[in-house]
Amino acid sequence: MFFVAAMLTILSGLFYAASRHEIGSLGVAMCQYGSPFCDNPLLVLVAAGLAACWACSSACANVLFRRPCEFP
Repeated sequence: MFFVAAMLTILSGLFYAASRHEIGSLGVAMCQYGSPFCDNPLLVLVAAGLAACWACSSACANVLFRRPCEFP
């Protein structure tokens, strides 16, 4: 989940740059398909924060209840 949080944070920055027309043709394509996120990149940043909170709570639960980490 930490990986997902990091990717969403990077994606939020890309949407912010695209909304400011700072990354050229990539930004145009991003805003064409993801216009709500270009209008408000804070939505993606909030999702990143929620993913990070979920990852932390999952890690803490494993430590508190002495469960081994489970990998798929």
